[in-house]
Amino acid sequence: MNKLFQKIIVAIFMLALVLAFMAPQAQAAYHVKKVFSRISVNAGETVVTGQVVAIKDSDGEAYKADANVSYLRPAVGIVGSKTGGDGEAIEIITSGILTGWSGLKEGRAGYLSETAGAVTQSPPEWIHVVGKAINSTDYYFDFTDTRDPNLTIEYFTVNPITAGIAGGAATGADGDENVMIFGKNVFEYHIIGTNTKIAPIISANGLVADLDDATAEGIEITQGITARSPSAFTVGTDTFYLKVKFTLVDITGTDDCAVGFRGDEAYQAAIDDYNDMAALNVIAGAIKIETIDDNATTTTTDTTDTWADTETHSLEVYVDSDGAVTYMIDGAAPTTTAAHSIDTGDVVVPFFHFLNASDVCETVTISYWECGIQ
Repeated sequence: MNKLFQKIIVAIFMLALVLAFMAPQAQAAYHVKKVFSRISVNAGETVVTGQVVAIKDSDGEAYKADANVSYLRPAVGIVGSKTGGDGEAIEIITSGILTGWSGLKEGRAGYLSETAGAVTQSPPEWIHVVGKAINSTDYYFDFTDTRDPNLTIEYFTVNPITAGIAGGAATGADGDENVMIFGKNVFEYHIIGTNTKIAPIISANGLVADLDDATAEGIEITQGITARSPSAFTVGTDTFYLKVKFTLVDITGTDDCAVGFRGDEAYQAAIDDYNDMAALNVIAGAIKIETIDDNATTTTTDTTDTWADTETHSLEVYVDSDGAVTYMIDGAAPTTTAAHSIDTGDVVVPFFHFLNASDVCETVTISYWECGIQ
């Protein structure tokens, strides 16, 4: 009897140990399975295991990331086993495997959600891939590349892969829309006039973008023209900019050569037909500021700065959180500028619009494109 009693006591003790080790796991929704890399930072609010976090610029602390809030994205990691509240050090996993989800589609990406701290497999409007489902319950997360998905930097060193925007081969008829893929960066281009050259090509100096050298023919290049584009910005929410460096061979051949932002609307053959726009526009060698507000007539201001044959310059357009637009030429303010504000709530996209005049430009070469959040 005593031996049987001792066995029962030992069994109860072992069961208690097992339950004790299991208790924390049972109480938490998500659990860490594998850590490949991690960092330690202070929390700015209470966070728990499995919540995706961002670092807020204002205090350098970790908060639940949110695809709907510009200052709470991009996400930099997911909270590991060490959690905490405001001011407490927490573990952020930048690469690893966590479990605790259900019904995941294996192999499908996980995105930063519009619910603070969460991950979703349904792409939100602002897209940031944070991991991939490796089965129905586990995500492999990798935040080691924390580059802002709104940031685009392209040097145009290799020929793009091109296609029609609706599929199939790229085409060159007036109004056709195509895509160019350069590694991580994807651009759209809109054909103005019927072109026999159907896609820009790479030269030693960058992207030769002018297609045919013919009067009233040209091209518009964007990063997508809908609000779902990673480079679509909402005035009043985002502060953003575009910088494009390019060379013009014969400046008298530029009917329009504009860099800036315009509304997230359908492509137009004439730049003056957009509803909203703020751009620097090179017209026959004169660098002008051109703006449109709510489909009104284009307002043009001569900066008095000029562009000579074969010169290379950088044009930059910046939009503040209140919609105020500023311009720079080669890193400096124009000699003469103009005040303009884009309406709060408007969604705009970056664009480069070129149109040949009767004395064609011969060659337009883009060597650098940078666009992102300020």
